[in-house]
Amino acid sequence: MYQPFSIPSEPQLVSIGRNVNIAANVRFITHDVIQSMLRDMNDPQYPCGDNQFYMGKIQILDNCVIGANVTLLYNIKIGPNAVVAAGSVVTKDVPEGAIVGGNPAKVIGFLSELAARRAETCKDRPWDREDKEALKQYFWGKKDG
Repeated sequence: MYQPFSIPSEPQLVSIGRNVNIAANVRFITHDVIQSMLRDMNDPQYPCGDNQFYMGKIQILDNCVIGANVTLLYNIKIGPNAVVAAGSVVTKDVPEGAIVGGNPAKVIGFLSELAARRAETCKDRPWDREDKEALKQYFWGKKDG
C-alpha cells in the first residue's frame, strides 16, 4: 500500500518489493543538483564530468514499513523485514529486520523485539474496530453513561 504525496522525478530508479506499506508524505529523492554546481564552476580542483544530475536508486525489499513523512535518499537499500520510523531521513542502507529512526536514520531496534512486545501488549485487546464500547473500555476504562 502506498499513499503518495509526490512521485519521484525518476520513478524508474525506485524498486518496491512485496508486502510493503508506505505511509503518507514519503519523499523519494533519486538525484541531487550538486553535479550541476560543480560542472558550472569549471574548476580542475572539483572534477565531476559532464552529467547534469547525480542519480541513484532506492530499493525497498519485501515486508517493509515506511512511516509518514520519511525522506529516502538515493543509493540506499531497505530491508527486508525493516521498519523506517515516521519523520526519518534515510541516508544509508537499512539492515534486514532493523527498525531505524531519526535524522539521519540509525538503528533503534529490531522487528523481532517489536513483534514480541506487540504480541504481549495486544493479547487482550479487542480487534473489532466497530465495537466502540469494547475499545473505549480497553483504552480508557470507561463505559458510556
